Amino acid sequence: MVVKPAQDLWSDYLFLTKEMGKFLARGDMDTFDALLQQRDQLQKLIDDQGDRAFTASAEGRKILDLIRDLDIRLKQGLHSRYHRHKQRDNLELSYAGGMAAAATGILMNRKG
Repeated sequence: MVVKPAQDLWSDYLFLTKEMGKFLARGDMDTFDALLQQRDQLQKLIDDQGDRAFTASAEGRKILDLIRDLDIRLKQGLHSRYHRHKQRDNLELSYAGGMAAAATGILMNRKG
C-alpha cells in the first residue's frame, strides 16, 4: 500500500466532507453514509500516520478550519433532517388512529 503524505490525506478528507454536504442536501442518505464510511477509514489512516507537522502549518490549519466549518453545517443539516422526519412520523401516528382518533376529537370539541 502506498502511503500518502498528510497534506494529501487531509485534502481527501476535506473533499469527502464537501461531498457529504452535497448528498445530504439532496437527501441521498445512502451515498452520504458511504462517504461517511470512507471518511472514517481515511481518519484511521491519518491517525495511524501520526504526522502532526502538516496540521501545525498554516495550510494545515486552514484545511482543518474548513473541515470544522463543514462539519458544523453537516451536523446542523442532520439535526434539521432528523426533526423533519420526527415531525412527519408524529403526524402519521396521529392519523393512524383512524375513526377512534377522529371520534375523540369530536367529543372533545362538543359543548355542554
